[in-house]
Amino acid sequence: MLMMNPTVKVSYNAASFYRKKADKKAFVGGGESTMEKLNSQLYLQNCYIIQQNERLRKKAQLLNRENQALLSELKRKLSKANMDANPGQNISSTSAPDTVASNKH
Repeated sequence: MLMMNPTVKVSYNAASFYRKKADKKAFVGGGESTMEKLNSQLYLQNCYIIQQNERLRKKAQLLNRENQALLSELKRKLSKANMDANPGQNISSTSAPDTVASNKH
């Protein structure tokens, strides 16, 4: 399986590709062989797949950001609910180390 770096933008210059094909036809004698037709079809399929991958990558990034935001909101709500349910524990546990540290000095 071919792995691509998601940060690298892949851009195909179709004019350059077809210009090279035209040069090749002139050299070979004009007619497009079966292999050249297949190559052209595969090239177009590859371009389409690359476009689909780009769209899916952007969608995945958007879903990941949404997931992170929802997770952050859930953690915030759980923390608030925990503080509301046990207000005495949170205050004493945060202030206890300060008093111990101040007595040592």
